[in-house]
Amino acid sequence: MQRNSKEDIEQNEKKKAERVKTRVEISDLVNEKTGIPHLQNLLKDFLLHQNEDYLQNISQLLEIYKTWGKNVRPGISFEQFVAQLYKLGKNEIMCVCFSN
Repeated sequence: MQRNSKEDIEQNEKKKAERVKTRVEISDLVNEKTGIPHLQNLLKDFLLHQNEDYLQNISQLLEIYKTWGKNVRPGISFEQFVAQLYKLGKNEIMCVCFSN
C-alpha cells in the first residue's frame, strides 16, 4: 500500500517551497546586494538634520534599518531580526569579516 501518492508529494514540495526562511545567516549579511554592504550605502545617504526634532531623526534612521531588515529576511519581524543580528554579531566569523 502506497501512503504517499504523487499528488501528496507534489503538495509537500509546494509547501516546502512556500515556507519563508526565518533565520538570518551569515551569508545573508555579507551579500553585496542586500547585506551589510548595502546597509552601509543606505546609511551614507542618511543625513542628520540638526534643525529637526531628534525623535524625527531617530525615526528616519529606524525606518532605514527596518527596510533593510525586510530586504534581508522578509518573513520575520524587525524585533526577531534584531535579536538574530545580536547573536550573529558575536560570531567569530562576523567579527573577522567586519573588523576593517
